[in-house]
Amino acid sequence: MRPRALLAAACLAALLGALGAYALTVEEARRQFEQLGCTACHNNVLAPDFDGTVAKIREWALKYASLDEAVAAEAPGFKMFQDARSWDDLMGRMPGITEELKRFFEAVFEEARRAPPPGPTPTAPATPGPTPVEAPAPATPA
Repeated sequence: MRPRALLAAACLAALLGALGAYALTVEEARRQFEQLGCTACHNNVLAPDFDGTVAKIREWALKYASLDEAVAAEAPGFKMFQDARSWDDLMGRMPGITEELKRFFEAVFEEARRAPPPGPTPTAPATPGPTPVEAPAPATPA
C-alpha cells in the first residue's frame, strides 16, 4: 500500500474508532440515564422515563426534519424548559448529561428518520373485475 493510502486508511480508522466510542447500546444508555440521575425528572410525571423518551424521539423523527425543529415546536408544551429553542439548548440544560448519551438520542432520531413510516403493509391491487352497472333511475311523472 502506498504511504498516502496507508495514512488515509489510518486516519479513517481513527475517526471511525472515535465515533464508535459514542455508540452506546440501549442497555448502556438506559444504565447511564439512571446512574446520572436523569430519572429524578424523567419519571413519567415531569418528563417521560427512558423508554418514553426514546419513543418520543422516534415520534419526532416522523414529524420533524431535525431535532432542532422538534424542540422548537414541542418545547412550549414541556413541563420544564419550555423556552428551549434547539436540541443543543435543551441538552445543555440537562444536568449531568454526557456527550455519549446525547449522541445516543441523536442516533435514535436518525435511525427512526431512515426507517420506513409505520402503517399498513402495502398490498397488491386487486384484479379489476366487471364494472357494476347502475340501474336507471325510475322515471318521475310529469
